[in-house]
Amino acid sequence: MPELFINDVYSSQTDLYELMGEDEMLVLYDVYIFAIADGEIYRHSHVFKGHVQDEDGFEHPNRNAQYDADRLVDQIRSKGKINTDYWVCIGNISEIEMNAA
Repeated sequence: MPELFINDVYSSQTDLYELMGEDEMLVLYDVYIFAIADGEIYRHSHVFKGHVQDEDGFEHPNRNAQYDADRLVDQIRSKGKINTDYWVCIGNISEIEMNAA
């Protein structure tokens, strides 16, 4: 269980997407959690999905996705470190910033 001390942790919403619900088209977003440690950006392996499926197979908005993600962000921030078994390194922050410019 390798742990890394973090510089920052935050949640981020994906682009909106459409999904057919029971009676209408739903416009939703998922929520990811990112952490910065030693100049690297890590993404948590769990995605807080913007929809849930009921027992009949119909999709409904997950109104708790952002709240649940932010609650985990607060827990990680108070701990100050991440267990890298649950995170994926997606790149170096300076390389990502340079590509975004």
